[in-house]
Amino acid sequence: MRSTGGHWHADAPLAMIGMSSTEWSTYMHNQLDVPLPPDEINRGVVARTEGRYRSGLPVLPGAVEAVRGLAAHWRVALASSADIESSLSRVAARISCFCW
Repeated sequence: MRSTGGHWHADAPLAMIGMSSTEWSTYMHNQLDVPLPPDEINRGVVARTEGRYRSGLPVLPGAVEAVRGLAAHWRVALASSADIESSLSRVAARISCFCW
């Protein structure tokens, strides 16, 4: 954000909860003064997030074991509205108990 000249507001995270990628990137453009078009903001955020995920997925301690334990008794699924499908595939492969 800083590198583009935008201005962060303390209430921005709460305001963006539940927004689609189109909504939050438009919010960042209109409300946080990021001078890039919303689609470019979205592509940049997704690219940086995927880069971080490639270096180490943010999985909570014990999460893999918990999902495997549930999968031993019930069918489990992984769902997200994130634009980062390749990262979700990595999570699923790491846990290796999801049906496709």
